[in-house]
Amino acid sequence: MDNKLSPEEIEELKERHRACRDRRSADRIKAVILLDRGFSYEEAAKALLLDDSTVRDWESQFDEDGLEALLVDGFSGGKARLTAEQESLLSGHVEEGCFGRVADLLPWVKDELGTEYSVDGLTEALHRLGFVYKEAKKMPPAKLEEQVGFAEEYETLKACKDGNDRIWFGDAVHPSHDTKTSGVWVKKGTEKELPASSGRKRVTLNGAYCPETAEAVICEEETADSEALVRLLGRLEQWQTEGIIWLVLDNARHHRSKLVAEWLALHQRVRILYLPPYSPNLNPIERLWLLLHRKALYNQYFRTFAEFRAAVQAFFENMSERYSAELASLVNDHFELMGN
Repeated sequence: MDNKLSPEEIEELKERHRACRDRRSADRIKAVILLDRGFSYEEAAKALLLDDSTVRDWESQFDEDGLEALLVDGFSGGKARLTAEQESLLSGHVEEGCFGRVADLLPWVKDELGTEYSVDGLTEALHRLGFVYKEAKKMPPAKLEEQVGFAEEYETLKACKDGNDRIWFGDAVHPSHDTKTSGVWVKKGTEKELPASSGRKRVTLNGAYCPETAEAVICEEETADSEALVRLLGRLEQWQTEGIIWLVLDNARHHRSKLVAEWLALHQRVRILYLPPYSPNLNPIERLWLLLHRKALYNQYFRTFAEFRAAVQAFFENMSERYSAELASLVNDHFELMGN
């Protein structure tokens, strides 16, 4: 502090602190009082769980503009320190990069925009510009052009197929016999505990799902291979007795094997349409597997593998009736395209 505060000024600060409803404004008042009492910047920052550059900024603002300006800044964020053009440059830089810490942005802001910020100050600026902090999302290395091409081909097929034709989406899943947990509501300060299953066995399902009718044909297998796919194709042929059976599959090697090609040559009513590489987002059955985990497996303890297997099988019994709303909203062919 440039000058020690008078007892009257200290009392005014205390009164304003007692009446203060905003935590950040209260911290600003406490910083001023601590510095007046002889605390160093580092000691005051440690006491307030802040960084010392923030405390320095607050002291400077208090010395230059007084208490009212300090508190107005605390409520409203203060006058922007960047011009509109500089804010646009900052926004573009953040959007183009991947910054996990605000501190990593400080050198760029100083060098490129000529402005020094504290971590808290720049955090406020980022919030004001519409940025939030959240985990980055992994994206498959798909090509957008290929996904667009598939979506157009699919819509054309839907529009041109005959009434008895059906389009199915196929895939395999391997749920394992262990306790799978997800978020649940609990009393604050408590935990929801579930026994942990130590089983390593898993169920392998090879399936096909038709979004148009909400039907699923599921085969339990030892492994997902060419022979398992041929058995699934045979089940589909028995299930859908009329019309062409279109099965959409990914590009797994066994989906294009000689055995599968030979089977298809003898069964002209069954045809395969392949997804672009790295495109699980275009396969609704992936979301059927997610629904299986949500409804039957998450936050459930299965003492034996037989109980676990029975729960998996029970999910598919009368599935289209029990989960009609979820199937319509989640397991549909409203594709969200992605890629570069």
